[in-house]
Amino acid sequence: MSKKGNTTNTIWGIILIVMGLAFLADQFTVFNFGRVIGFAWPLLLAGLGIYLIVKNPSRPVDGVVLLVLGGIFLLGEVKGQAIFGGVEIK
Repeated sequence: MSKKGNTTNTIWGIILIVMGLAFLADQFTVFNFGRVIGFAWPLLLAGLGIYLIVKNPSRPVDGVVLLVLGGIFLLGEVKGQAIFGGVEIK
């Protein structure tokens, strides 16, 4: 296996362990992981949109769509309103 493959597998492993610890902490009410996810996924959409725009500036439509969707959902989270019938985790 190449060194890049090893690094990628290690990163995914760390991500899974961190997510598992976060879910465990949520079960013990250390912090509200559902609220974190509810706020973070629109940021991930917007970040992916920016990445796609920068990566391929000749075809920015995909990135702009993700950026706008992430912004809409993030605006709903900031204002405390569920957009499109959002589900409350707790």
